Amino acid sequence: MAFGEIELKLIENTVGEMCQRRSPAQLRDKVRTVYLITKYSVEVYEQKTIWNNREEWTNTGIAKFLYTKTTKKWKLYWVRQDGKWHLYETLSESTTIETLVEEVDKDLYSTFWG
Repeated sequence: MAFGEIELKLIENTVGEMCQRRSPAQLRDKVRTVYLITKYSVEVYEQKTIWNNREEWTNTGIAKFLYTKTTKKWKLYWVRQDGKWHLYETLSESTTIETLVEEVDKDLYSTFWG
């Protein structure tokens, strides 16, 4: 079973709100922050238009929140230069997604937003 209605609303209110704030209205036709929900994860990407084709978009991974149903915990991942998701050691898991979203949003070590 994937996320239920309550979890989806929580994701929208936390991750979705962060993405909205990080996507300036005047630039959304060129760059924006979006999220994608899969079965048990939420992935945050920065989308940019390709310089020579404003119709095409590229995705750069920012953060991944992975829920483990058996432990009822969320894990936080980030993308290294190798393009793969790696566990964020500073705050690797939490019982709430809000705590991890706050960590990504603050980005004290410039891990997520550069």
